[in-house]
Amino acid sequence: MSKKKQSKSGGLLGRIIRRFFLLLFTIIILLVVGLALVMNLVFNGPSPAARDVLTMSLLEPSATKWIPGLFMSQELVDQIKNKGENEAPVEDVNLDDIVIMDSASMAASADFAATVKNLGGDAENPFAVFAESREVFAERREALKEWAAKQAAVEKSWRAEHKELARKLDDFLSGKLPEIDYKSIEMKADVATRAASATVLGVFAEKIDNMIVASADLSNSDKTDGYLKKTKAFTKGDFSGKFFQAGVSELTMACVANGMALHGGVIPVCGTFFVFSDYMKPAVRLSALMRLHVVYVWTHDSFRVGEDGPTHIFHN
Repeated sequence: MSKKKQSKSGGLLGRIIRRFFLLLFTIIILLVVGLALVMNLVFNGPSPAARDVLTMSLLEPSATKWIPGLFMSQELVDQIKNKGENEAPVEDVNLDDIVIMDSASMAASADFAATVKNLGGDAENPFAVFAESREVFAERREALKEWAAKQAAVEKSWRAEHKELARKLDDFLSGKLPEIDYKSIEMKADVATRAASATVLGVFAEKIDNMIVASADLSNSDKTDGYLKKTKAFTKGDFSGKFFQAGVSELTMACVANGMALHGGVIPVCGTFFVFSDYMKPAVRLSALMRLHVVYVWTHDSFRVGEDGPTHIFHN
């Protein structure tokens, strides 16, 4: 036999063997899954309520088929239990009368009802507000109405005395932005994107009065210092600047930015390495869910920042 024919014969035999083992492996998996299902039924079985009903022999075998893991609606169970000895069997029972309810769910439902009852509530109407609570809320509502009226009077007086500042505040709260001629911004060729960002941030510092930029101790690296160079950082007792030095605390920085965005009238910006966005994820997720206007400046999206140690390595 030639080498070519031997090669073809060997290849065919190899494919047959591989397919045999693949089939064998599939059969084993199916057997394991089937055994697991059977063991679950043997050891767990139907819910306690279902076993009670079956033990009482109140359900006619021909009425419906029993499905493990399901138990009948309370209305149907009561109907079966209350059936007299000489009455006709319950008929027209179908799967639509069966609801999914395992023992764990039943226990959780019972725990909830007991908790509501122990708190003095009505398990049938668990979200009803207590009369005492209504009184407290009513008193607080009146107090807040009085406070709001006083604040409105203070604001009215302030607006009359500071018309220009009042106009600027309205612009801030409305989200209105000044006109910026981006084509006039001079950008060096072939610069890093973070350097280009710094140039634009410098323009924003001069044009946008209500933008507050923050950096997690990396302003000189993520180049948010392009903004800082045109303003100054907050210090104790002096908030005339527009830069927040958050320190090595990315999560805190992101949370503060969310708070500023929720307050309104401020455009918060967070800057750090992209790898450190891992530490910010809870706050970033909330920001996305609430659709907040928070700007994230994430730089250094390269694996090479891992040279600085394990805290700089991406975690997927």
